[in-house]
Amino acid sequence: MRIKFQSSYVLLAMLMLCPAALVHAQQTPQAEPLSISQWQQKIIDTYKDLDRYKVHKTIKITQTIDAVSQHDQVDLDIALDRTNKQIMVQADRLRMVGKDKILRTQMVPASTSHLHMDNVDPLDPATIQKAWPMFPVWLWVPDLSLYLGTEVQLYIKSDDFKFSTRDTKLPASQIEFETQLGGLKMYLTVIKETGMIQKVLLLAKNQTPEGKPVTTEMDYDIKFSQPESWDAKTFAMDVTNSKPVQTVSQMIEDAQSPKALQGIDAPPVVLKTLKDNKTVDIAKLGSKVIVLDFWATWCGPCRRAMPELIEFDQWAKENKLDVAVYTVNIEEEKQLVQQFVDQQNMTLPVLMDTDSKVTAAYRAYSIPQTVFIVDGKIQRIFQGFSPRVADEWRNVVNDALGVDPSTKP
Repeated sequence: MRIKFQSSYVLLAMLMLCPAALVHAQQTPQAEPLSISQWQQKIIDTYKDLDRYKVHKTIKITQTIDAVSQHDQVDLDIALDRTNKQIMVQADRLRMVGKDKILRTQMVPASTSHLHMDNVDPLDPATIQKAWPMFPVWLWVPDLSLYLGTEVQLYIKSDDFKFSTRDTKLPASQIEFETQLGGLKMYLTVIKETGMIQKVLLLAKNQTPEGKPVTTEMDYDIKFSQPESWDAKTFAMDVTNSKPVQTVSQMIEDAQSPKALQGIDAPPVVLKTLKDNKTVDIAKLGSKVIVLDFWATWCGPCRRAMPELIEFDQWAKENKLDVAVYTVNIEEEKQLVQQFVDQQNMTLPVLMDTDSKVTAAYRAYSIPQTVFIVDGKIQRIFQGFSPRVADEWRNVVNDALGVDPSTKP
């Protein structure tokens, strides 16, 4: 304590002897705030100078049509290494890895083929777009486009780029800007010290063909780091049992074809029911035949197939057959699904595949898709709807259970 007091006395004495020092300290001007053009250049230069960049984005999507909202979430992982020309991008159903002048794209979970491009620059935006053509513009925005220098970064240089007063609760360490990206309104939250973007909000307003108002909101939360070294798995892709193909369409066709699933052990299904939120694990059902019908309320053929499926379920119950029938709704809001169930007087149990992981495991990319599981293995898969498809369903059950084909429908 004594040393502290003595230091204070010395400082006070110095100021008394040198009053000009105090006046100078009081008159030292604060740093001038950056102008819009200076902020624009700072953000661009920040990402241009980045070498290693690792980021996890959580994008919460809300679409409101005529006052009814639907919610979705996309999680995206990105790793970029400018020095070694490496890239990894992974979303829910696709993984892309580029290194050693080779760029590969693979469906998740892994399918029987992958897109293979060699002798390329993995960090070239045009090459990335060829390897992942369904990569939407809003996944490029904002940091990936800035890092790679794509034309999307021009929204930063836009004359519409300006300070925003929307969020009045920002901490002093952050600043918000707003701009236009085509028909999208964009808000960017930037860390003042580094010029890095931490949050993004995209807003779009449109109309349905029927003239109903549509509002789409995409809220990005961006968690980033600059690792000193990379984990060995970061830029790895297992293609041991996968054949290389030259086009995205070939890869998608192989990945979406359910034919390769027939005869294998059924992937796990552990989902909650719509009615009472109870967990159903098909491995614990004990039924010899399990039927899973993948569907959505917006799917016209699914709607037409549903009465046939209900009638098929009633046929199995009336004939006391060891068959369990479940419908699997794909990524829709409970309110919307319940409304459809009430309108259709559906008696079938509905399982909610809220993250589409079960849908992906069963490759139900074309719906309706009806899967027959016999003794734990996938026996048959039906895609689409036709008026006589229920007859084929009954034939599968008859064959599996050794039932007399004359069993009344």
